[in-house]
Amino acid sequence: MQSRRPPKSSIGGFPVELWDRIIDAIAADTVGWENGGDLLSCILVCKSWVHRCRYYLNPLRILDIHSAEELTTIARTVRSPPIRPRSVEGLKVEPIDEFDCQWIAAVPLCLPRFPNLRHITLSKVNFTEQHSRLPQLYSLFRASSLIVQRPLCISWSQITRFLSAVNPTSVHLTTRRYRDKRDPSLLYGVFIMRSQNLKTLNLRVSRNELAKPCRSWQFFTPQLEELELHIRRSEADDLQEDSDEDWCMLASICRLFQPSHELPALCNVTFFLSGCVYVKLLRDVKTVKRELYADFQYESSQSSSKLFSTLATFDPHEIKLEFFWNPLDSTSLWQHIDSTLSDRRSFRSLASLTFQYTFNTSEDLVQRKVCIASICRTWLPNCAERGIVPLECESPREDCPYHHHLCERWEQMFKVPLAVFTDHEAVEELLQDGVPPFIRHSVWWFLTGSTVKRMEPLLTPPLDAEILDVLTIIRRDVARLLRNHPRELEKSLLNMLCTYLVGAPDVKYCPGLLSVAGVVFLRSPDQENRACATFGSIMDTHLRPYFSVQSAHTKVEEISEMVATLLQRKDLALTKKLFITSGVAPVELCRPWFSNWFVDVLPEEHLLRVWDLALYYGVSFFASTAFTLLLLRRAALMGSGVRSQDDIIKILANPLKSFLPPHPNDFIHMVSTGDMFGGQ
Repeated sequence: MQSRRPPKSSIGGFPVELWDRIIDAIAADTVGWENGGDLLSCILVCKSWVHRCRYYLNPLRILDIHSAEELTTIARTVRSPPIRPRSVEGLKVEPIDEFDCQWIAAVPLCLPRFPNLRHITLSKVNFTEQHSRLPQLYSLFRASSLIVQRPLCISWSQITRFLSAVNPTSVHLTTRRYRDKRDPSLLYGVFIMRSQNLKTLNLRVSRNELAKPCRSWQFFTPQLEELELHIRRSEADDLQEDSDEDWCMLASICRLFQPSHELPALCNVTFFLSGCVYVKLLRDVKTVKRELYADFQYESSQSSSKLFSTLATFDPHEIKLEFFWNPLDSTSLWQHIDSTLSDRRSFRSLASLTFQYTFNTSEDLVQRKVCIASICRTWLPNCAERGIVPLECESPREDCPYHHHLCERWEQMFKVPLAVFTDHEAVEELLQDGVPPFIRHSVWWFLTGSTVKRMEPLLTPPLDAEILDVLTIIRRDVARLLRNHPRELEKSLLNMLCTYLVGAPDVKYCPGLLSVAGVVFLRSPDQENRACATFGSIMDTHLRPYFSVQSAHTKVEEISEMVATLLQRKDLALTKKLFITSGVAPVELCRPWFSNWFVDVLPEEHLLRVWDLALYYGVSFFASTAFTLLLLRRAALMGSGVRSQDDIIKILANPLKSFLPPHPNDFIHMVSTGDMFGGQ
């Protein structure tokens, strides 16, 4: 007779329900959990025990409570086993019925303490119907983050009293009016925040809820570091671009950094007014340096003037502006920005003003071939005079969309040496577009063929007697040239110059040679080897005959005659006045320019652009530059009072900056095309 098998509903002769009760008893034993938990051993005994054991072993990360019935069930579940409260990291309370939610005050009493609780979320809670001890009860949880969403209340004090009592390190508050413009509930009254632990405060409210309270709000939060305000306008407010309430709120935010508010740790404040203003205020607590970042969405000059006048309360050291539209389309806007930011009485500490752009605006600037420095010089002359805007793009490429675009094109060009390059039209087009200042040393390295040439600077070059005789003069001239630069550069430039003189015995030292070496060296002072190779290549390719003892005078005469020939073809009357009536020899007229190749003659930006093209086209471009300068001074040279050689030399020796086009590319266009009439 076969033995009778136990039914499937039993295990080892006992019903499954009995084993579940045994596992429940083991889970309720606090002593067993102190040794790591006996359920970890039970789960390995039998496959049928796994489900019940996992019920107690699986952690409860987030508790989501919607009603009093759910609260009772969760309270019973979370207490067994004893280890389960340690796994709870979040608590969310969102009543189904906003007008039947008195049970919310009992949540801290029904639930055990959660030692690892990180955040509490209260959503759609009716604070007007809660017990008066609600704040004190929720302070028992000791959560580090508190999120309050769409609370139903009528005064700020109901919310701030609750936030202050819970005393978290981070608070995120979103009002009902912020989520729904049509919601009739509004927060009124005084805003007073008290918390010893609060470090981050994020408020998302409507403008009507904060416009008046922010004028007298008080913060007793010594550890508050970050404040983020998102302000939403009503439908009626959207019809107008701005209002006085916007600027009052922004002014109140700027005043938070003043000592009267006693917020010593405050270092980051963000203000976002929907569709209008985004402002970020940063303060370094150690150095007290203040930075201001603003998304510029106002196109009217009146609104921009109000914006900057309000931000003057913050007194920043650095301002960064981002445009969402093309700033070149509004002349009056730039005039207001220039007059406001250049005022030292309003922005006393301002030392830097930079710009950023959205993708569409950047693309427009690239198409127009407009550089940041050009914008600053043209549209912000007073700020440029004060020295708070960049006069040259020496910062990271991304700060200037146009130069960033040029850098990418030049880097593609660098991949092939110029000696084997076939698409010369592409090089010429790129040279006409411009050379970013921060890669000019690489462009010159490429144009002079230095990639296949080497001239390493010698630490102690062997000097012959002739060089030793003028070494004192060279040191004096180098020190004078680099008087506004670090002293360490003097030795590097001196070594570079002496290295070349040792390798070129036919070249004798003169101040013009130092001018050429200085222009090359200062483009890459931190790359001495590259500067030395570039200087040697420039000399050997273009300028060495003009500094050689055997040919210097003859070569200067030749290029001077080239200038005279160009002038005769273009302007016969001026040629006659200069070379026949006044009796000036072409070499005497051009020697001051070709002795140092326009260094200290042209403004630096114009000089560097002339050198950019001269290194590609050769010295003939220098001749065209001299010819252009003569035509620009045509009106003065053709004057009735100009009769002698001294009168002409005196006119040409005067500073040329006032007679040159303000933008270097315009001057280069004149030199390249020969269309120079109309100069003064």
